[in-house]
Amino acid sequence: MASSQVQSIVTSMMVPLRVRSGPVDPPMIKDTITVTKKVQVTLPTPAEGTAILTPSVLMAGVPGGLTYWRDVRIERVDVWSNSSSSGTDTLTVTVAGESDWNQTVEQYIDTGVYGSRRARVSFKLGLLARSRFWNTADNTPICAVSVDGGASNVIIQATVQLNSNFLT
Repeated sequence: MASSQVQSIVTSMMVPLRVRSGPVDPPMIKDTITVTKKVQVTLPTPAEGTAILTPSVLMAGVPGGLTYWRDVRIERVDVWSNSSSSGTDTLTVTVAGESDWNQTVEQYIDTGVYGSRRARVSFKLGLLARSRFWNTADNTPICAVSVDGGASNVIIQATVQLNSNFLT
């Protein structure tokens, strides 16, 4: 193929091209933006008692937080203790039940491995709770988190689906 023919083919790809097929009428466009995102927050845990994870606490890890996002659906939650070096941290996560749906309270415990692996608990909510969209300012408990061994912080990562504030 001659150089001028290659140049002609490449140049022809750069010009506008009419598309002959398409819908007869303009389709409906949804104004709401929906995104799936993994977010991270640090949750302080008291020396005695538990820290409560809520949808509004998770929204602290989302750019735009309550300003740009209207609803949040929680797909998965991962909780890690602050450190793997203490050896005394026992992480306890108590997932809230839903009496309307006969969902029982579940409790998960992990101690990790000293010097090697932090205590970690990962969970998904029940199917009905996973299908629910929460208001981003909702303070309904998702789970309670405690760490034996004194006051600490836990790292929480959650996979969430977000809907924007724009109404359809």
